[in-house]
Formats: sequence, C-alpha cells, structure tokens
Amino acid sequence: VSQSRYGNWKSGYSVDGLHPQKQASLQLAKEIQVKFWDHLSVIDDRTLVSIGPNPDLSGNGGSVSGTGASGDVADGFTLTATGGVSITLAGSKGISLTGGGESQRISVQADVADTAKLTFSSIHNSISPGDRIIAKLRLRTETTDLTGMRFISVDSESTISGVTNTITTTAVGWNGYSTINLGEKFDLFIETPPFLVPDGVTSFFYTIYIHFQTLSGTLVFDISDYDIYKVK
Repeated sequence: VSQSRYGNWKSGYSVDGLHPQKQASLQLAKEIQVKFWDHLSVIDDRTLVSIGPNPDLSGNGGSVSGTGASGDVADGFTLTATGGVSITLAGSKGISLTGGGESQRISVQADVADTAKLTFSSIHNSISPGDRIIAKLRLRTETTDLTGMRFISVDSESTISGVTNTITTTAVGWNGYSTINLGEKFDLFIETPPFLVPDGVTSFFYTIYIHFQTLSGTLVFDISDYDIYKVK
C-alpha cells in the first residue's frame, strides 16, 4: 500500500495521509491473512455432528416472501425482500463451488436502503439443553463492484420460554454506504460462535442478512457449503 521506501501511501489509498481507504484496507487484510494463517494450526480436533435441515441446499421447494421477491429457493428455506417496491430479489439454484451439493443464488437490485434475507428451517427438534451449536457457510459475490453494500450478517433467532431473542452472531462489512470496487470476487467462509442451548427452546434458526443502500447495478451472491452442527 506504500509507493516508496519512505512509506508514503499510494495514490487513492489514504483518506488523510494517515488512515487507509477501503482499497488499502483490502490489501492490508490480504497480507495479514497470509501471515496469520502461517502461524495457525490447521488441525480441527472437534467432533461436529450435522443437524442442518437440507445441508445440500437441494430442491426448489422453498418459499419467497415480500414484494419484489421471486424465483427458486432450496427446500426448507425462505427468501425474503424488505423495503417494498424499491427492491427486486431473485432466487436461483446452481452447483456448489466446491462440488458438494448445490448453491443458492440471490440476485439483488434496489433503489433505496433495503435488506435481503435467507432464513433456514428451525432446528429446535434436533437440539437439547446443553448442546453447543454452530453454523457454517460460504458466501461469494459474483460481481466485483460492491457499490451500495453495507454489511452481511448471520443472525440466530431463538424462542425460549415464550420470549424471542435475535442475536447477530457474525457480521462482515460496516453499517454505512460502500463505494468499493474490489476488482475481484468477494469470497467468505463464515462460522458462527457456539450457541449454548438453554432449557425451554421452542424455536431456533439462523438467517443470513444482506444489507444495502442504493445499488449501482445488480449484486449477485452465491451461498453454498452450508450446515449446522452440534459441537462435541
């Protein structure tokens, strides 16, 4: 991100000569990731028991909800548009990027601040008090211009003894207006922190939220490699 041995910022890489712009932050993150992973063990000795409904994202029998939402959705999932007539949200199916199972594609067009969300089926019948639950998935953009993106989050919603709680377990991005063009596809592997199941759970499910402002074009997302696990 510097253009000389004196450490000066490359053109357009700093807001004020001190703090990085988005493009510089991306390059720094790439370098940090390489160095970080060099010092981490790749051994995962956890025992994970799959309990996710339809982890292959197969079929097209899911549902759509909200004005502007249409298309094919994996069995047991719901694709929802919020914001009314200002959003066009289309679901379609494909093959997982890693070759295992299928993928769920979401194409988004929007004129004002809106949200697209993909809700998983409830797993409350597959869990017991004391279980630790995590969700894993891969989310990749099929467009490089993310102008209008705000952030992506994975939320858990649980109903416990009649009280519903929503928790943002994982979030990527920032709650502002993005004008970044990465020049490459955005590829995320997301794992949520463990949720310790209490007594009295009558509903528990995860939802992927994609938040945006006015979009410059169509944003296309592919979701694959999904599952929900008990951690032993």
